[in-house]
Amino acid sequence: MKKRLGVCEWGLSIIMLSQAAMRCMYSIKKTRGMMGKKV
Repeated sequence: MKKRLGVCEWGLSIIMLSQAAMRCMYSIKKTRGMMGKKV
């Protein structure tokens, strides 16, 4: 049970991390585009 729960939490954390990374990359691209337009 403990092992299975650990794996489940591990998978969830990876999904959350990947989502956060995608959001971060999207925001960086957005800010870069805005800066490019300004300059």
